[in-house]
Amino acid sequence: MKISNYQIENYIKNIASQKIAGCLIFGQDQSLIDHYWQKISRKIVDDINDPFLVVNINKDKIKDNPSIIIDEYYSIAMMGGRKLIIIDASILEVAQSLKIIFDDNNFIEKTNNFLLIIASDLEKFNKLRKICEAHKSFAAIACYQESQQNVAKYISEKFSEISLPHNPEIVELIYNKANGNRNLIDLEVKKLDLYFNNNDNKEDVSIDLISNIITDQSSASIDEFVQKFCQKDYITHIKTFKELIANHHNNIMIIRFLINYLTKLYNAKIAIKIKKEKIDQVIKGQKIFFKQEPFFRKSLQELRFNDIKKRIYLLQDCEVKSKQGNIYQDLVFYNFLLNFS
Repeated sequence: MKISNYQIENYIKNIASQKIAGCLIFGQDQSLIDHYWQKISRKIVDDINDPFLVVNINKDKIKDNPSIIIDEYYSIAMMGGRKLIIIDASILEVAQSLKIIFDDNNFIEKTNNFLLIIASDLEKFNKLRKICEAHKSFAAIACYQESQQNVAKYISEKFSEISLPHNPEIVELIYNKANGNRNLIDLEVKKLDLYFNNNDNKEDVSIDLISNIITDQSSASIDEFVQKFCQKDYITHIKTFKELIANHHNNIMIIRFLINYLTKLYNAKIAIKIKKEKIDQVIKGQKIFFKQEPFFRKSLQELRFNDIKKRIYLLQDCEVKSKQGNIYQDLVFYNFLLNFS
């Protein structure tokens, strides 16, 4: 079943509830392929590193065991749940395995496991592409270079999702910073969402502020700074702070990133300890970018509740003092870091 370009994002949002056995992603745009397979994976399973629910199959495994795709598709997860079978291959045996599965008229009723096939560019008459595009219970997504107009629409939708005001100038800035790469766009929007947490300060949005918040890939990493701060690696986080300032990051912005990140940890701790919610659901509810999830999970386990609360209070006090100063704002926060260490 072909999924039209304009339908892809909405289709993926609801892909977990679709009555399909899986999806083929193929094309020439590798960044777009990466974007879609990662997004689909997170819709099917909470943790793509779960050894019980996620199976990775490459062409070597298929050559060694030609029936592995069929066996895994009909298998039952050891701990229960829906399995994600990621197939990073487009060799003939993949198409042959799908044909055997499709020949069973009740295949879609026998399991809810999901086959995710990742391929490079496939000719129009390629057997794997044809069989996936033709079957109503299997999705096929083609990934070719997008127009700037399509990517701009995606950026605008991401801003709307976090209720952040924007205009064509801001959209173009994000597009140029991310070079049209949707994964990088998601990352930049996550940074903005973290900065403007819970609708605070959203009336202050301007292209200059947005430009200061997002960074080139070569710039010092705010994520790294946040991690070192949470890990109490004080020597490194002071060094990283200097790098951030050298790359024109405003110290108020850095403080706000820290406060918002720690607030997410604080809220997650409450949800787990008081509301007795499961950690995977809590992390998903905090809207943490998937690359940050392992560290966020580790911080939840290692940082004590009162320690998080104390850090938030001290940072809020530091923000107030920084705003009261005129020339020495950076020095106020730098001294805070030195005293904190």
